[in-house]
Amino acid sequence: MIFNQFKLFSILEPSNKESYKYYMDILTEGIIKHYPDILECICSEGDEVRSEISDEVDLLIEMFNKIESAVNLMEKSQKRIITDKYHVHFNGFDPDNNKEIQHYTYFNFLKRYGKVCGEERSDAFNLSLHHYRWMIKKYEPYMHSNSLSVKQIKRICLKKGDESQVLRPIYRDFSEAAVGHGMHAIKEPELYLNDN
Repeated sequence: MIFNQFKLFSILEPSNKESYKYYMDILTEGIIKHYPDILECICSEGDEVRSEISDEVDLLIEMFNKIESAVNLMEKSQKRIITDKYHVHFNGFDPDNNKEIQHYTYFNFLKRYGKVCGEERSDAFNLSLHHYRWMIKKYEPYMHSNSLSVKQIKRICLKKGDESQVLRPIYRDFSEAAVGHGMHAIKEPELYLNDN
């Protein structure tokens, strides 16, 4: 009903057509975070983009914008080393992956209305939501910093060639620490890679 009202208003008030289209897109794509923009309580069925998903995408965009800004300020030689060895650019979401479809929908909504500065880039290895979440976890200690150092970027960004290591659990042998107790393989609760 509200969608139909916006559609009617867009015809009656052509000067505000873009605003009404914006509201209609929020409704049709179920962007929950922007429901307050239309000042109505919306209840719809179907695949809505939950606020947590929107928040996660917003944080991801903030992280990559901060990384890219820091990389752009580096000397040419340092910049080349970092961009050759680490994933420092956002390369989008997979619309064919059920776990990423809401992220993809929200990111495209932001792009359509110019609310994202960076563009997605293609790399030989497309990062998945799992990779992005791994990076966000590494970014959290630095999220309130105005800028990132080279060391921080190396800690946050996934090293090229190590993508598959983040997709499986890492096991460690602590047999030396448990002298006389035999060999123990322990699954670590967090996945990580060396900071080298």
